[in-house]
Amino acid sequence: MTRSVGETANAILRWSGVVVCAIMVLAWLLSGWYTIQWADGRVHSGGMYWLGLECSEGGLRVRRAIDRQGMSGWFGPNGWKSEPIRGAPPHWKLWFEYRYTPTGTITFWDVFIPCWALLAVGASTTLVLWRRKRRTCPGFCPCGYPRVGLVEDATCPECGRTFAPQPTRAQPATSRIDQI
Repeated sequence: MTRSVGETANAILRWSGVVVCAIMVLAWLLSGWYTIQWADGRVHSGGMYWLGLECSEGGLRVRRAIDRQGMSGWFGPNGWKSEPIRGAPPHWKLWFEYRYTPTGTITFWDVFIPCWALLAVGASTTLVLWRRKRRTCPGFCPCGYPRVGLVEDATCPECGRTFAPQPTRAQPATSRIDQI
């Protein structure tokens, strides 16, 4: 029996969702002790732009800075950086944060999204994919081919599946009152 393209894609998405959720749980647990950062700074004619992503304190932090005059120098090194959090016991922030700080020619944005929110979105999507197995409608093959006019145990001409005859439901027992 071969799988259709839709079934294969659904299986790949389901298992990818499980892997992504496991990575999110691991990142959430480790983010109390370690921080992983990525940063990129660029100089343009309109000034200096910097973008940073950071996984720490139980969430994902997105930072952006714009220096319109380009006078402050680089906000930090470009690329990946990982280091342990020192001097404090592990802690996790449990709620969203947003900061917007305009200071003269430099403007800072800082958004914090807790891992539980990202995990809730990823896990619910994965759960829907796992629960949404192809349900066969009566008279149709799981591949979608209508079985009208085919013998009950015939193979599907579209995907080659065979179906055993469906057992018929037994008639409910009649009471003595109905027989009178």
